[in-house]
This record gives sequence, structure tokens and C-alpha cells, in this order.
Amino acid sequence: MAVVKEKMVRGPDREFERVCLQVDRRWIADIRFQLEAWEGVGFVRTLDKTVAVLEYRYPPSQRQLARRLLSWFAEAYGVRPTGEPAGVEPI
Repeated sequence: MAVVKEKMVRGPDREFERVCLQVDRRWIADIRFQLEAWEGVGFVRTLDKTVAVLEYRYPPSQRQLARRLLSWFAEAYGVRPTGEPAGVEPI
């Protein structure tokens, strides 16, 4: 089974890029929904709902589109990059 897994993770998209985002709490669900609607461009998880920090991971092959989406979210929702909150478990 491990051999199959190794074959599945080969290529340039094996390691996802990551950015932590500070958002307004009232927009967490909306931002998550919109980012995840773009299938294959990445995934989102909430790192800390009390201070409204999201983590967005995307494959290097989708970097250009992911950055355009993040730019749009910055304008539309005031999303901005931030550091990782303390105590976050890696995935």
C-alpha cells in the first residue's frame, strides 16, 4: 500500500504552498466556501476561529490563480496575510 501512496505524490504538486490569513470573523464561512468552490486550486481550514485566522494551501501549479484569488479577497473582504497562531497542529 505504501508503494501506491508514493506513486500518487510524485510531481511538482507534491508539496502545497501555504499562507495564513487574517479575516473578519463574519466572513469565515463565505471565504471558505468561495475558495473551496475553485476545485483543484487548494483547500482552506480554520486555524483559530476566535481571532479569525484561516490557512489556505494550494499546489504550486495553481500559484498564479491562487494569488489572484487572494488579491481579490484582500480587496473584497480585507483579507491579509498573518502569522500562524500558537498551538496549531500540522496536517
